[in-house]
Amino acid sequence: MRTILLELMRHGTDHNQLLSPSLPYLAVCENAPVTTIQQPFEHRELLVRLSSLSYPEGNKKYVEAQRSFQLQDIGRALGRMLSDIPGLTSALGVARQDGDGDNAENYRRPFLNLRLVLSAKELALLPFETTISGAGFPGTSEHLLLQLSMPFSITRESRRSARRHYLSPLTPKVLFAYCDLPGAPVPSRAHALALRAAFDPWLRAGASIHEHLHVLRNASLRELTQQCREHRYTHVHLLAHGAPQDSDTVQSLNVIALRSDSGDEPFERVTGRNLARALSPMKGQEDLNQPLVVTLATCDSGRPQGVPLDSGGDSLAHALHAAGVPLVVASQFPLTYEGSVVMAGRLYEHLLYARDPRVAMIDVRHELVRRLPWSQDWASLVCYLSLHPEFDARNPAAELKRLSHAVIRGDLDGKDAESQFDSSIEDRYRDALQRIESYAPATPLSADDNSDHELMRAGVHRRYGLWLARLGKSQESDLQFDKAKALYLNVYRQRPQRFWTLTEALRLSLVLATGRNAPDRDVWPSATDQTLAGLVGAKQAEKAATLTTRAPVAASSPLDAHDTFAEGLPLPAADTWWLLHHTARFQLKTRTDDRAWMLVDAIEVDLLAVAAGQRAQRQSVLRMGRELAHFQGADSARRTLLQQLKRYRQKPFAAVVDGAILDELEAMLSPRTDAFARPGTNDVPDAEFKAMAKKPPGRSRKAPT
Repeated sequence: MRTILLELMRHGTDHNQLLSPSLPYLAVCENAPVTTIQQPFEHRELLVRLSSLSYPEGNKKYVEAQRSFQLQDIGRALGRMLSDIPGLTSALGVARQDGDGDNAENYRRPFLNLRLVLSAKELALLPFETTISGAGFPGTSEHLLLQLSMPFSITRESRRSARRHYLSPLTPKVLFAYCDLPGAPVPSRAHALALRAAFDPWLRAGASIHEHLHVLRNASLRELTQQCREHRYTHVHLLAHGAPQDSDTVQSLNVIALRSDSGDEPFERVTGRNLARALSPMKGQEDLNQPLVVTLATCDSGRPQGVPLDSGGDSLAHALHAAGVPLVVASQFPLTYEGSVVMAGRLYEHLLYARDPRVAMIDVRHELVRRLPWSQDWASLVCYLSLHPEFDARNPAAELKRLSHAVIRGDLDGKDAESQFDSSIEDRYRDALQRIESYAPATPLSADDNSDHELMRAGVHRRYGLWLARLGKSQESDLQFDKAKALYLNVYRQRPQRFWTLTEALRLSLVLATGRNAPDRDVWPSATDQTLAGLVGAKQAEKAATLTTRAPVAASSPLDAHDTFAEGLPLPAADTWWLLHHTARFQLKTRTDDRAWMLVDAIEVDLLAVAAGQRAQRQSVLRMGRELAHFQGADSARRTLLQQLKRYRQKPFAAVVDGAILDELEAMLSPRTDAFARPGTNDVPDAEFKAMAKKPPGRSRKAPT
């Protein structure tokens, strides 16, 4: 997404100034020259106009006509003001040209974000989100944030905000706090269901929602502080009523109404600064438990003090952002109940998937217009956002990890072990494939991220094939195995350092060849010195090149670790086993940092070679298994191999892998053997470790008599 930086400033302090058409402001856009502009409203005039953008009682037709007129009139005035900034119209023209393609087929519609930095408090009163496109803007005469020719978002930022930047969290933890007022309940149940639905696609099968979503009912400021001190939340969603700080409607500051701990009043008026302190309690000596995201489903939570007489007249959203919360979403006008539910559900659906919050705001606004065309909730939302400088480069990787969690761990975890046909399981696999294949990141993927994307597709195809094979549907399962194998091989060609992808393809090739009663000869890439060099890294490239000098030999020839195949020659299926065998040995000799994991790779390759008829590798498998069993600090590698061995006992691998060699390997690697009980070992089984943690050494948990 292309971002255009626009900063509006003036001389003097940031407060104690009223809006006036005669007051000049400096506009700085990107690297264009500084421009002097004037905003179009008198201060009192704007306050009266904004008061009509609510939902007062009275003649419904008159109220709606007045609200619609003000929304249009304010939007046109702001559109004319922004059109007077030459640097902004120039940047928009450049962005439009960048999105143009040679023809309709390769046209890529650009997404734009206007990063609006305001240094004067009175400018925060202007509802820039209502802007109607003027000359030089996309979608002329339409609302800028609703036109479709160039999807647009506006994010606000304060020049004096704490420099804490937003990066999508990989393990979100959400606090939902709400507060009812006497006679004025809030739609807490609808919000809770919307948040629960946002978690559904990626929640691990069998996991409790309470691990990821906490609900604080009728929250007080003290309870909110205590909750944030005990838990490190990534997201906080607040649902409460907005209230004026005092009876003076001109100078009042909108605050949030929370339950009062004292019995004097039913609720407490909490300002933005006090709310920021409650959400950022001290944790340790030099740490704050501050969330990354705060969403305020509260009327007028994005509107500042009517007359900014002092530096404390910030809106709730502005105060939270200035205190260091990098992403704050609030409402600058009254928000309808229906609109607040739509906003919460749609926004968290994007945020929990680690999607770009700028794109999320575009989608939320369009969803509000589609479902609530009679309201101005779409214009009510304001977004304060401070992105990490490398967000566009780093977020696709985070988004892919969240998508992987949703597809593989959420929808499919534990489901592929079913041995009976269930249409709902098949639907989940198909839905997972559809979601992965339709994934379209906001920015182009890097080579590593693209490989991760293909690995996700391969993993779902493989698991879908395993499930079909256990049901006896060999033709359907072979189709899924073919697709998975092709993807694994493609990743290996792009990133040969990921040697395990070739092992996965080898495993699937063995199953396919056995099912078709013929060797699988046409799927393996040629062996080149570049491939071997890539496996061991740049430092070993010269050594790898010296090993690619001999011609290919028969599969029955006894080769040692320095024998390999000539450059560029195609390999028959039998020679492929030897290539993998010696490539794994080459890694064992050259990569001393991860020897335990290299042993896992080598054991799997030789185990599959034995299954393919290379019986001579049986002793090699057992020898490396004994080495891994006695390898100190290799618990994780042993557990991974044991999990793989369990897979070989299931369909369709059970028909081709020798069960006897699996028994011997499991006996060696099992924590029940003496390999884990020898004096001096650093490896302790998980169950024993947990028991030690519960029982302090030298003490008895038995109560004294």
